[in-house]
Amino acid sequence: MSRGPYQSYFDTLKRKSTQQSNSEHQPVKIGQADSSNFNNQAVDILQEISNKLDRLGKTGHNPKVPDVVDTPRTEGTIDLAIINGKVVLPDVGVIETNIYIRDGVVCSLGTHPPADVKEVIDASNRYVMPGIIDPHVHLGLFAPLKTELETETKAALFGGVTTIGCYFGGPESHFKVFPSIMEDIQSYSHTDVIPHLVIGSDEQKSEIVDYTKHFGITSFKIYMNGIPGLIPDVDDAFILDVMDEMKRSGKECILCSHTENRYLVRRAFEKIKREKGDSADIRDWTDTHPDIAEEEAVIRLAYLAENAKVPIYMVHISSKAAIDRLRQIKPYNRYVNVETTSPYLSITRDSSMGNTIKMEPPFRDDKDLEALWEGVEDGLVDTIGTDNVTLTRAEKNIDASIWDTIPGYSALETHL
Repeated sequence: MSRGPYQSYFDTLKRKSTQQSNSEHQPVKIGQADSSNFNNQAVDILQEISNKLDRLGKTGHNPKVPDVVDTPRTEGTIDLAIINGKVVLPDVGVIETNIYIRDGVVCSLGTHPPADVKEVIDASNRYVMPGIIDPHVHLGLFAPLKTELETETKAALFGGVTTIGCYFGGPESHFKVFPSIMEDIQSYSHTDVIPHLVIGSDEQKSEIVDYTKHFGITSFKIYMNGIPGLIPDVDDAFILDVMDEMKRSGKECILCSHTENRYLVRRAFEKIKREKGDSADIRDWTDTHPDIAEEEAVIRLAYLAENAKVPIYMVHISSKAAIDRLRQIKPYNRYVNVETTSPYLSITRDSSMGNTIKMEPPFRDDKDLEALWEGVEDGLVDTIGTDNVTLTRAEKNIDASIWDTIPGYSALETHL
């Protein structure tokens, strides 16, 4: 996008950056496929990550390593010792040490074995790391929530994910459905669950303050571009109303957003469908969600957030164009938080998996994947989720035309 109606916004942001203290610029943070080609890609990706971790582990002494790593022999009985592993410590790196656990809690790290250990796990040549958070998951869309809480959170644990952020929508008041959702979570989930509520109707919007009071929920989501017949999209006035209600609650709320310009998506969708018809494939699907739709929407939403002084969380950013714009915006707008997903970091539309990878937004090209990785590496991207939607082949309608295939991709177990 060349200099145009949004350039004044960038100019204003830059002027403001010279007038405010550095402290004011700190970001507002938030509290399977079976294709052999895909498997080969996954192995390559995992090998690359492993090599990077190996390099980190060979960098020698890290002054950030906490003193607890060198604690002397732990007194008393230890329930579990995980020994000889490559321990991944957030903000530190990889160190070779042992982990000692008592009463379900890590009580010390170090190389001095305690005298009394009930159970020992030898983690030689393996990485040991904290359970991770997948902030972006959908469950219960095409199968009963109870079923997917049971199966998908168990799959998450196998993949190292111990907490999920799950989005709950639907057309009704959340007061009618969310209490039963919480009961199902408590009864069937194997992981901790952070609930996010989708706000798509005037009724839901008017109840935001009460949701914060009665449910304790402070994370809400809107769709700037929805899925026709399934998820409604909202306009800018609705977004500002939601922000006002969030502020009126008096709580520290955050607004999550599916960030695409709905009009640009529909224009492209109609054009591609008219030109390609039923011959369209997964590569054509990418063209129905042009990167300009995401680029324009991140600019607009960032502007609205700064104007309203409400923190936003842009979910599943997928394009280089959006990343490039966010690189301009984010240093001067403390309200912007950015998420991408592990699938967008590993798959392009050139994949041989065909309709299996139909997503919204779609998988794009190598340039987009590389830009997303750059954003992760330099801190522009704050979090990595999955946007997991679990579907059987029949539910996804995978053998139909690209137009009749349901969007959604299962990645919770393979996230890490």
